[in-house]
Amino acid sequence: MAMMIDACKHGRCEDGGASVHGSTDSHNQGRNCMDCHRPDGEGETCWQVAGTVFNSDGSGVLPNATLLLFTDTNGQGSLVRALEYDGLGNVYTSQQIDFSHVLYPAVRTPAGDTVFMSEPIRDGACNRCHGVSTARITAP
Repeated sequence: MAMMIDACKHGRCEDGGASVHGSTDSHNQGRNCMDCHRPDGEGETCWQVAGTVFNSDGSGVLPNATLLLFTDTNGQGSLVRALEYDGLGNVYTSQQIDFSHVLYPAVRTPAGDTVFMSEPIRDGACNRCHGVSTARITAP
């Protein structure tokens, strides 16, 4: 038990909250949130999923979208979790998400358009790749 307390900085790896539409509490759009918001990181909480969505040309963030995590491609299978992007285009949650099986993300815009990622994910560090080795996450 002592090791679990030490592993989760500030004891807030599962109860640190989540992003909500309209909120402007987040920061560092486009950066890998998990650089700081991991169990041994400098962030106040650790995130299970975190990242930024940009508008269709990638020039600015897309606020108030929704991240959907499915068990199969193109919105097939079961919806595992729906997470709200905040008013600054960031999504984050400390709620436990089971990545023991791959998940397929999709972004639903405030206008109702949905963009699907065809490749599976095995963790929630969206900006570890997007904006670095692959294109930013964009939606119309």
